[in-house]
Amino acid sequence: PLDRALYYHESNIPDFVGDDQFWRHDEDLNEMDEADVAARHDFTLVMLIREWHAPWTPESHRSFQKPCRDAMKTTALCLNRHAFPTVIIAMVNRYIARSWWPDERKECWHFECKMNKLSQSIRTKFLERNGGTETSDHLDSPAIQQDIEIRRHSSNKKRKQQEQQQASMINGFASSKSRQIEDCPGCMVASFCSPLHYKYAMQEGHKRECGRPPCRIPNFEEEMVCRLVFPDQVFENIPPINQGRA
Repeated sequence: PLDRALYYHESNIPDFVGDDQFWRHDEDLNEMDEADVAARHDFTLVMLIREWHAPWTPESHRSFQKPCRDAMKTTALCLNRHAFPTVIIAMVNRYIARSWWPDERKECWHFECKMNKLSQSIRTKFLERNGGTETSDHLDSPAIQQDIEIRRHSSNKKRKQQEQQQASMINGFASSKSRQIEDCPGCMVASFCSPLHYKYAMQEGHKRECGRPPCRIPNFEEEMVCRLVFPDQVFENIPPINQGRA
């Protein structure tokens, strides 16, 4: 759920025009329109975010960031040394939360940061295929040199803008000089590297989706929907639906 691209319907839902593929039908072979497919996609994201923020299980261990896994391993070794049963070790691991450590997999959701990362990835692959050094003959072409000059100018301009920003807190974010990835205070799903990029992303459309499913941490309403959709699954976070009724 850390990838911004998952939340774009345009990127994840194929074009319906002139398309009669099997994915347009549900499990009962009823044809679905674009709104139905979008709703199912959003519900899938809700389930993904719900599982992401669920307590630790052996099956979800690999999804935790490395500092969190290292802490769990150290805790398990200490408890095992003092002859604690495995059940107690599992209970302690379930108490450890992802949010206690920064996640290096988080990325800024601002369009500029995403494009910069994509450009850097393409450039890295280019260097790997052509000698792996900046002195490769392919980098001497006018197009590459022009791209390098544009990026150098953009970097200097961006640095000057950051130096001019105030050091005060903006919407719960720290100073932009830190460049630390922080969660959006409205939804706790999106993440941004600076108050400026948070502001730009809100103007780009995040304001419309912030705090609305699927772009939020699931609460009681999402838990009730999950219980209705999957009545046979055991949910520990909420009481049974019929509890308290005559």
